[in-house]
Parts: sequence; structure tokens; C-alpha cells
Amino acid sequence: MPSPTPVTERELRLTEVLMDELAGVDIDQLHDEYATALKQLVDAKADGEALTPALEPTPLWIS
Repeated sequence: MPSPTPVTERELRLTEVLMDELAGVDIDQLHDEYATALKQLVDAKADGEALTPALEPTPLWIS
């Protein structure tokens, strides 16, 4: 999905360097789970499959 704001190659390289140096994150290992799940949902809907309702999220502040 394209970014709504233009990003230069220099900014992308700098981001990769910062993530590698400061966080130890391997950019190649990152993936968008939300986009993947959304695509699966859209594909299922397009194929006419019955969709199950989503579960209610559990609040983090449960006592």
C-alpha cells in the first residue's frame, strides 16, 4: 500500500539504519498481520463464504 506522504530513498535508508542500530530489528522479518488478515477476509467474502463475527477485544486493564 503506498504511503499517503512521499518518502525519499534517503529517509528509508536512514530508517533501516536506525532500526538496526537502536532496536536490533530485522526489517526483512517484519510483516503486516492486519493487512494479511484483511486480505483473507476480503477474499472469503468475495468467494461467498460465510463470515463469523469477530470476537470482542479484551481490555488490557482487566482486574
